[in-house]
Amino acid sequence: MRPLRRNQLWLPTDWARHIKYRNPEPMAGGDRQGLTMHDEGEKRKCNRSHGWLAKYVNEEIGYPYHCLWCGQCGYWAQMISFKNAARSLKGGAIARNGASANKFGERNIQICLVGISNGHDYQGKRFTDGPMKNAWVLAEIMDAHKIPWRARKNWGSDSSRSLKAWKVSGVHGHQHSPAPDENHTDPGNLNVEKLFREAKAQQRRRRTKK
Repeated sequence: MRPLRRNQLWLPTDWARHIKYRNPEPMAGGDRQGLTMHDEGEKRKCNRSHGWLAKYVNEEIGYPYHCLWCGQCGYWAQMISFKNAARSLKGGAIARNGASANKFGERNIQICLVGISNGHDYQGKRFTDGPMKNAWVLAEIMDAHKIPWRARKNWGSDSSRSLKAWKVSGVHGHQHSPAPDENHTDPGNLNVEKLFREAKAQQRRRRTKK
């Protein structure tokens, strides 16, 4: 498998469906290379048809993510170029230049876990205890965009919303956003180290497969 090219802005169409948002905004710029995990906020059984959700958040709500991912069936969709800002983090500016949590840094790639609410599926199973099918796509995104393989330590109810911690490159959750009046708690208490191990293992298998 050919890896995702350095700073490639769209996933290949045989990896992810493209459902493009019409009005993307630029990132504010800076040294931060971040990735933020979200979840849908609804516990739904996978029916292998998730394109409607991307269209809904694009057209009806107007607060798209960069990508959707269903860990049950492996579905990926991309709505925004990785160089642009998503809009799923609420609240106002967190920086002197007016940058929101969405726009802070060079990259803040936002990924929504489909059919998950606070980290759990419709059976009450934690996302990271499920199959995490096609987690290798996450690994390719992180490597291509120089996002460090490190994450916030706490992903539960006591997660920090520290601005200082948010400024650090790596993987964060919506629950870590330091934006004013932010109260989202997704994606719950993920086992991020397990997610990292699975993503890397799948990536290795695909890259060495003949």
